[in-house]
Amino acid sequence: MPGYSPPFDLTGIVVTADALHTQREHVRFLTQDKLAHYLLVVKNNQPSLFTVPRSLPWSRVTARHAARKPRAWAARIAGPSRC
Repeated sequence: MPGYSPPFDLTGIVVTADALHTQREHVRFLTQDKLAHYLLVVKNNQPSLFTVPRSLPWSRVTARHAARKPRAWAARIAGPSRC
């Protein structure tokens, strides 16, 4: 993402990306440069980061769907249905 600057305003938008973009510089770009929110995939090839989701207060999160896959965590944040 760094080096790429979308021609549109991302302020307040939730950006989703795969595990390739689960990097500090990409998060900094989204949160500081674009003022966006993010939802990124965390895989167990980053062991210290992979343990973090287990310690989050998930019982206080409003989610429409959450799934635990063998190698990745994923959650969809509640919002209006687009179906």
